Amino acid sequence: QITKEIIARDTVGAIEQLKTEGEQQLDHINGQLQGEVALKSHELQISELDKAIADNRLSTVETTRKIEKISKPITDSKTDTQSPNEQFKDALIDALKNHEDGYLWKIINSLKPLWLIGNQGSGKTYTAGAIALIRKYCLDAPVHQLIDRHATGDNADVWKLLEASSKAESEDEISTAFEDCCDRWLQRIKEKPTKKQQVICDEFTNLKSLCGDSAITFFKMSLTDTRKAKEYLLGITHNATNESFPDGTASARKAGTILLEKFSANGETPLSRVVVRYGLVDENGNNLEDVEHSLPDWMHPEKIYQHFNGKPINFED
Repeated sequence: QITKEIIARDTVGAIEQLKTEGEQQLDHINGQLQGEVALKSHELQISELDKAIADNRLSTVETTRKIEKISKPITDSKTDTQSPNEQFKDALIDALKNHEDGYLWKIINSLKPLWLIGNQGSGKTYTAGAIALIRKYCLDAPVHQLIDRHATGDNADVWKLLEASSKAESEDEISTAFEDCCDRWLQRIKEKPTKKQQVICDEFTNLKSLCGDSAITFFKMSLTDTRKAKEYLLGITHNATNESFPDGTASARKAGTILLEKFSANGETPLSRVVVRYGLVDENGNNLEDVEHSLPDWMHPEKIYQHFNGKPINFED
């Protein structure tokens, strides 16, 4: 092996001696070019690595900026004393106020009884859950009472996020709950409460027929007493006909409640489209009827819950 290497080296040397001066200069230039190419290739690899590092850093900075923007308190005199929950609350309220002239925030903030109507698959329960959570976190109004025949069944995944103080599910429990509401409202009015709370009633269409007089009295009392009792009533039913509500209450409903209709194109998937049938007014106090609006993409109970529990919503997306 050593002999082969010596012969090969001698052969290379002999070949070099046989080359003309021009060929030797050409070899020299070729060697320089190969060296420069290798150097440039190395520099290119370093440049690409630098770019990748810069892109990663930029992505990290952008992500951090978004998180800080969501968490950043509004610059005012109370900035230094705001807790994280207050910051998330302000961000959510601002997003609601900036969505389509703030119609949704006006509805949520109002003590008028709010009724959601719509066909099956329109997402009434999900929207109700999102509204209830916003009232809980942004208006400091816990859910005192949940009235729903499916409270621990079909709707359990939504209602569990509300952490209601009490639930009524059977017909007897619901009848008693209706009576309790009427008594509680009267008592709260006497006490002139400052703290608000919520009561939610789902599938009132069926409850009116199942519970009879207690359901009818509950509805009629809600038209006048919930506002003074500082209770947000959120109800769900199929439609706005007299089959869904007690007879003789059409005028009172239009004057004293907010009616929000939801939609589905196929009976399964909710649309973002909503119509405020009545209950809101314009800047001059004139009643607004049948106004088309939409719900923001993040108007979902799970997203609202996560906003205050470790996964804030990025309202810029």
